[in-house]
Amino acid sequence: MERKIFSCCLLLFFVNSTRILSKNATSDFEQLYDSIRSDIYERYFTDAIYNETDRQLIAQLYESEAVKNDPVYYARIQYLDAFIRCHDILDPHYEEVISLVDNSLKILTKQKYPQEYAQLLFLKGITCLKFNYLLVEAYQYLNESLSLLDKNNETSFVESAYNRLGKLWLNLEEYDNALEYCLQSEEIARTKHLEKDVHYIELNIATIFSGKGDYLQSIQRIRQGIPWAENHRDSTLLAYQYKNLGENFIRIHQPDSALYYLQKALLITGSHTHLVIQRSEILVRLGKLFFAKEELKKSVDYLEQSLQYLTDSTRIDLQSDIYFMKYQIQKKTGNDREAYKNLEKSVELKNTLALQERMRDAHNKKSRVELIKYQEQLKITEQKAKTKQAYILLITFILLFIVLFILYYINHKKKLKELENEQLLQQLKNEEINNQLNKLHFEKQIEEKEREMLTTKLLITEKNKMYEQLLKNFKPFYEAGDISEKIWNELNRFAKTQLQKDDHWAVFKMHFDRVHSDFYKKLKEISPHLTENELRICAYILIGIEAKQIANMLSVNHRSIITCRYRIRKKLQLGEDDLLDNFIRNL
Repeated sequence: MERKIFSCCLLLFFVNSTRILSKNATSDFEQLYDSIRSDIYERYFTDAIYNETDRQLIAQLYESEAVKNDPVYYARIQYLDAFIRCHDILDPHYEEVISLVDNSLKILTKQKYPQEYAQLLFLKGITCLKFNYLLVEAYQYLNESLSLLDKNNETSFVESAYNRLGKLWLNLEEYDNALEYCLQSEEIARTKHLEKDVHYIELNIATIFSGKGDYLQSIQRIRQGIPWAENHRDSTLLAYQYKNLGENFIRIHQPDSALYYLQKALLITGSHTHLVIQRSEILVRLGKLFFAKEELKKSVDYLEQSLQYLTDSTRIDLQSDIYFMKYQIQKKTGNDREAYKNLEKSVELKNTLALQERMRDAHNKKSRVELIKYQEQLKITEQKAKTKQAYILLITFILLFIVLFILYYINHKKKLKELENEQLLQQLKNEEINNQLNKLHFEKQIEEKEREMLTTKLLITEKNKMYEQLLKNFKPFYEAGDISEKIWNELNRFAKTQLQKDDHWAVFKMHFDRVHSDFYKKLKEISPHLTENELRICAYILIGIEAKQIANMLSVNHRSIITCRYRIRKKLQLGEDDLLDNFIRNL
């Protein structure tokens, strides 16, 4: 009742909001659509009960400006329309549902709207389940939707898809496959704390165990969920639980327990129009139980009530059972004429049912084979995908290894080059150090040679002074006649022999050329007119001999050296501010 009131309020809100939609259709419709969709999901995934108010709301949405002007919104409304129609148990139009879904799929494509596309496949899959000849298609759509649905955000769809696949395999009596999918659905429901869904799934699992012949396990699973259904007053769930318990107790030959639960289920189904078929089944089961107890009047009453609900039903199996039970009852009461009429009706229905069952069995076998073949193809495709992925990973690993090897090789070459450059740089530094050491050694040698030449020249100068002083000292003795002329002449000849200056110059020049090989060449290039004596004075200046020392070495007057220096400056074309000593040393 509360939800009907909510739906009416939502419809009124929509009618009042159409003015807003005409002004700002896109943004307002987006919010309105999300709220309507959330409400429908919450109610239909919980109760799965069709509501006529929802159809009126969808009809209003089709007329809104936002929906008319935007094909995406139109496709979304078609999806909601199909979703609601799919849950219309009393007046189903499954062909229309599939048509609406197909129209929406043309707009809400997999590439642009993957989640909505997956939801549409889910809806098409559960609709195809309504048709026995579309079980393979139903499996394909549900399986594909599962591969696309976001398992974290689309829990209701994922859990329901697994549950529906379990029912599909249950219809084909493939109980192991059915149990596998139902257990997956149950695990999701328990993880997300969807207690109601857990108990509905448990009911499906109980049906699977019944199909496998494990009736006690089925009874145990149903009984576990009854306290929750009673506490939450979920009459629909209780009706299914009581009905299934009654049927299981019939199978294990406990009629009293079966009668107890079937009567409780009958009380509940009387107030629910969507449980008409279940009520008919319960009435037939009760009719059989009372027939076994020889309470024929009660048995007939239950059977007649069941026939009232099955007037337009396609449940030929129930109708056939009812007419056969009536035949047996009337046979016992002696009403042979009515008994044979009911028997004829039962046989006629059984023949029709047998034909349908043969067709259904043949179709189920075909569907089972096709589904198993499809599963094998999926496994092969999955295996190929894994193999392809493995090859891709292998190729990626090889390429990565090659890239890493190339990078390592390049890095190694770079390091080798850097090491080589470092070694070369170190070698250059060592050579520079060696050159500096050689230069220092060479300069030291030059200094030593210069000192040696200077020392030699000074020794020569001192020797010359000594011989000159010697002659000067002995000359008075010669003049006084104290020394004979022969001795004087011999002494004079010896002194003059030792004073041969050119010979000493030759030795000095030889040493000088070794140290300063380009000195005379540079001077000649500057002034070709320099004399040998002037070149000698320039050499003495280079090694640091002062003018007075040069005069003593050459045994000349000091002014002669000054005059010679003046001539050298003139020939070298030096200015007044240019110093001769600095010029010569900078050559």
